[in-house]
Amino acid sequence: LTIDRPSTDYVGLFSRIGNGGKVRNLTIENAQGQGKNYVGVLAGKNNGTTTNAGVEGGNVTGQGDYVGGLVGTNGRNGTIKQVYVTGKVTGQSYVGGLVGTNERQGTIQEAFSTGNITGNKNVGGLVGGQNGGTIQQAYATGDVMGQDTVGGLVGRPNDGTIQQAYATGDVAGQGDRVGGLVG
Repeated sequence: LTIDRPSTDYVGLFSRIGNGGKVRNLTIENAQGQGKNYVGVLAGKNNGTTTNAGVEGGNVTGQGDYVGGLVGTNGRNGTIKQVYVTGKVTGQSYVGGLVGTNERQGTIQEAFSTGNITGNKNVGGLVGGQNGGTIQQAYATGDVMGQDTVGGLVGRPNDGTIQQAYATGDVAGQGDRVGGLVG
């Protein structure tokens, strides 16, 4: 899969996965994805259910915000379960190995990310921006680099629930809020 739309928002195999939408049993290998805001290999935004999906290798680049290896943002009531990403993710703000942000009531379960993540602000190994929902049984092992609000698992301070999760990659930031697990 190759997507080269550096000035387009909501970029991925699917632009958006709507309420009630279901994606399952899908692996995408060596994807090259580029967009502006809300960028992910699978979808720019997930409001549905994604189960048993993976992104193996490749690079995801967002010229702007909300960039994730799998999904740009996991929306309210979006569910992402049994998923993984092994590729590199780069963006400006809200940049995560799996998702750019996990909105309120969003769920991420049985998930991992192993690629290196680079951004400016709100950068995390699994979730870049806020976790307003639930993260369970998840981990990140890639290196995470940013300027401000950087975390090994979640970049921005956690507003939701994190259970049975860890991060082992190197975390580097030059500003405030830099943490091994949560920025």
